[in-house]
Amino acid sequence: MSVRIGARLGPEGLASILVVPVVLVAVLVFLVARGSGQPSAVVPPGPSGSSTPAASTPAATTPVAATPVAATPVTTAGPTPVPTTARIVLQLVDELLANRSDLATAAAPRRPDAQDIADRLRAVNATLVTLGQPLAELRRDGNTADIANRILAVSNETSDAVVTTQRASIINVPAYRAGGLHVVDVMEPLVAIRVDLIGIVGPIASP
Repeated sequence: MSVRIGARLGPEGLASILVVPVVLVAVLVFLVARGSGQPSAVVPPGPSGSSTPAASTPAATTPVAATPVAATPVTTAGPTPVPTTARIVLQLVDELLANRSDLATAAAPRRPDAQDIADRLRAVNATLVTLGQPLAELRRDGNTADIANRILAVSNETSDAVVTTQRASIINVPAYRAGGLHVVDVMEPLVAIRVDLIGIVGPIASP
């Protein structure tokens, strides 16, 4: 039968028909060989958001040098500053002038109350005692030594006048009146001294 087909088609037609199966076989062989080949390398998936990141190596830290702290100087109790001391003295001078005014009022009548004068004299003496320490500090400074000495002179004279008056009997009204008025006169220089003190420390505000 194939001889009859070959006789009808001729050698060229028969060759063309035989080529088709050969090509098909070749294609099949190629596809089979490709399918049975080695798998390509699989790229591992990258880290997902839920995966734990690998611990990174901590960067080396440079040690920070400690900043030296200056030592706080220890303060010791020293003498009171002169401006503060002068202000204290001025306050006590004002108190003495107030005592003087009260004493003058008590001794002014012709027949004063001797006990009232005695009370005013004790108030003057108490203020003089309080004045002693700050006045001594004021005298140690060269800038205020002069005015401090002036106050000291009045203070000493006033103290002597008070003691002399207190030696009299409380029933000796004339003696107490005369002594009280003498103390008022002795304290009079404090009025001018107060003005000079204000020039050093300034006026003191009223409470």
